[in-house]
Amino acid sequence: MWGDVALPVAAGVGSFCIQTHVGYLPLVIPLLAWGVAWLVWSMARAGRLVALARAGLVTAAVLSVLWLPPLIDELVHSPGNLTEIADYFRHPHQPAHTLVDGYRVVGAQFELTPEWLTGLDPPSPFTGEPFSLYSTPVPLLLLPLAVSGFVLWRRRGPEARRLVATLGVALAVGVLAVARTLGAVFAYRLRWTWVLAMVAAAVVAWTAWNWVAKVAPRAEKRWLVPLCVGALAVVALTNSVSAARGGPPGEDQSDRMRTLIPSVVAALPAGDGDVIVQGSSFGSSFYAGGLVLALERRHLRPRVDPTQEIGFHQHRVHRRGRVRETLTVATNDTFEAFASRSDLRLVAYSGAISPRERARLVERASALDSAHNAGELDNIAYYVRRTEVGRRLERPIVGVFAPHRGSPA
Repeated sequence: MWGDVALPVAAGVGSFCIQTHVGYLPLVIPLLAWGVAWLVWSMARAGRLVALARAGLVTAAVLSVLWLPPLIDELVHSPGNLTEIADYFRHPHQPAHTLVDGYRVVGAQFELTPEWLTGLDPPSPFTGEPFSLYSTPVPLLLLPLAVSGFVLWRRRGPEARRLVATLGVALAVGVLAVARTLGAVFAYRLRWTWVLAMVAAAVVAWTAWNWVAKVAPRAEKRWLVPLCVGALAVVALTNSVSAARGGPPGEDQSDRMRTLIPSVVAALPAGDGDVIVQGSSFGSSFYAGGLVLALERRHLRPRVDPTQEIGFHQHRVHRRGRVRETLTVATNDTFEAFASRSDLRLVAYSGAISPRERARLVERASALDSAHNAGELDNIAYYVRRTEVGRRLERPIVGVFAPHRGSPA
């Protein structure tokens, strides 16, 4: 009934997902193809060819609007973005993952305590990947899903079969999509696995509801409907209160930036010229962007390297002219590398531990590593002591470095 509306909507949402993050392409294209194939088959079988043609025309219009800018870019620039996407998948510079990795990520949402139900588990601080990637889950919640799918397929109509089949395809494609991911599988890109598990829970609930309604018809109106309405009201109220009481996103990072800015501004040399700001890692790039905006508000002409134009726009790119200062932002993963350079000085710092204390912890970690490698420290003692030091080193810090006066900027 709603297929002629769902097709252009799916095409628009799928295009948006792919264009905002190319990693979604292996997930979106197969699911979209599955939906189109089922829609064409069902509407043709029902004799609704006119409605199908209308939906196809609207979908073509949606795709034309959304994909016109990339096509223009392909004609104007060489190589265009579409060419680079094709090269990204055809000639990857990073290794892909395995089907086992895909199973672990998707299967983790079907354990007895899945994230979508109990809350987000912090990812690995070293890689940004979920810890489920490193352990094989026991997806016990797939058992009620399998039973529910079998029951719905046998006893319900075509709508139930479409839902069960689509969920099965989505689970399989999800495993393949994770396996096809190049480089790190960052946890923030895996929230779609929650949706699969939620839909699975809805399938199980639907089956249970139908069974109760069949066995005890009066219980449906007397108990099931009031309980579900009440539960929805409680969830809606709880979420509304939580959202109203929530603080701004990235509040800890904002506090660190407020600590850094006065020191950075005070350390700038007198005179005119551009202030070049650069990050040293993925994590530090967020602080670098905040630093650019903060200096811009103070009319201090912050600029970035031309390679960063896509993220900061051309009016913030340094092309030529005098450079007043070059600022490099470093966080936990790169701080020591810049702190040890004799041509740089630390002009601003914010963190739970002081630079001096952090330096002592780094020396302590290096000494533990050397002792363990030399056989002077057994595995258990090394693990306990190294973990304690590692936890303190993981506490977030951020520093801003500049060349020593007299050194080239």
